[in-house]
Amino acid sequence: MRLMTMSFKGLCWQVNPTELNVEYAQNIRETALPFAGSRLTDLGVKKRQVTGKGYFVGSTCMEQWRKLEELFKEGGPGNLQLPGLEPFRAVLSGLRLLGEEGADIVKYSFAFTEVWAPGGAQGRGRGEPLGLCRKVWLGHGAAAGGESPYQGYRLPGAWGGGVCAVIYWGVMQDGGRMLLGDPREAALSFDWDAPADQLKAVFPADRIWEDINEVCMYEGGKGVFRGIVDEQNTRLTSEGLFVELVSRSREALLLDNEAEPVIIKRPSLESIHKRLIEPLGFAQIRGESGSVPGEMRVEKGASCWQVLCDFCGEYLGTEPYVDFEGDIRCEGLGEVRAELRDVISAELQRLPYKRLSAVWKQGYRGGYDTLYSDPEAPIVRRRYVSAQSGRDPRAMLEEAKRDSGLLTVVCAGGVWPLRGMIADVSVPGLGRFEGCRVRRGTYFRDGNGERTRLVLERGEGNVADQEAFQSRRSEAAQRQGRGGRGLLSAGGEPV
Repeated sequence: MRLMTMSFKGLCWQVNPTELNVEYAQNIRETALPFAGSRLTDLGVKKRQVTGKGYFVGSTCMEQWRKLEELFKEGGPGNLQLPGLEPFRAVLSGLRLLGEEGADIVKYSFAFTEVWAPGGAQGRGRGEPLGLCRKVWLGHGAAAGGESPYQGYRLPGAWGGGVCAVIYWGVMQDGGRMLLGDPREAALSFDWDAPADQLKAVFPADRIWEDINEVCMYEGGKGVFRGIVDEQNTRLTSEGLFVELVSRSREALLLDNEAEPVIIKRPSLESIHKRLIEPLGFAQIRGESGSVPGEMRVEKGASCWQVLCDFCGEYLGTEPYVDFEGDIRCEGLGEVRAELRDVISAELQRLPYKRLSAVWKQGYRGGYDTLYSDPEAPIVRRRYVSAQSGRDPRAMLEEAKRDSGLLTVVCAGGVWPLRGMIADVSVPGLGRFEGCRVRRGTYFRDGNGERTRLVLERGEGNVADQEAFQSRRSEAAQRQGRGGRGLLSAGGEPV
């Protein structure tokens, strides 16, 4: 196994320490009970303690020591990477210079203390809460990174609590890893209709970087995003040198590769994986392993993603995705219920032009004689569906209904993952909305702070707060009866 070199706050060890100890411990408190022995109380996991010894060698050994000494004097937490472990936040809590005879050699010892203790959730990819946030909401309350000078935003670090716990790593062509540092700006985007999420981030740099193949984003030691790099752009501006990385999650590999035109007899996930997907580097595919009768024809021009989606949708009733470890999951993505908090702004949209009133489907005689209708549609808008299209008229009507009413909210801090999320949110002045599926969303981080913009479906039967609206109408009617003005604005307030 190839171990990466140890690094802290951008300082990389040229040679790994000769001795390295990582201590894990439970915080157990013993309370004495008079005449009854004692009682043990489990207070959770202690912060990890890292100790070790090593040598700086060569003509620059004292220069290497002074750099480590400067980091100790600087204080504060930083990203600590230990060989074979995931990076985490820690402080350099101890440093000793140990005398040892020899030319061009400096012996030293060190101690690191973790900034926070590991969480208990087992976030394994999209659709599950991340490490420290079982309720999916990441970045609210006193544990967040603090208030931004911009109204309602969170300072960088709100995601996961305290100092910035979001860590970015680059994977190079030879398999080596590079700590990318804190981005100047970043945007992580999700769209329900797009298979792949996208990360666009700009990092300060002091040189031209090596070619980076993948970007990995961690929060609290758990994987948030892993994607292939589509663009690596290096720019020199009046403010310095910057590297922009544009990457998409690994579903993009399936989208970008054309499937081999072939006829697969008695198709199964296993046969599709072996024939079309395994050559792309996906070692595992998870889902029902049985084969189905008949044959599946892969047409020229179809992508590997399209073939996999068609099989999962028709035979398994699921939609595939790729988890952080790179496994293709075809068991179906469950729903995650989340309460959105710290709403900065909101917009309620009514889009009647997207609503359909009727869909006519072609019958076996060739005529369009089967009607599916939405009696609640405000205006007549009709569509005709051929028998060969395979489209479901009921699904078309339902989708058009959902698209005709959207709620956009901007929340302070970070909210992720979004695929499969069903959100509940209370918006002052608009009311309570429940059961709203997330259609699109983007997590932003820049000089203004952190926030997440989400576009939600309005949910079934949960529009504005009707009770409050009716109450305002009643109060206005009473004032009108007493000689007050009787006109109401769109929000129900007297004008």
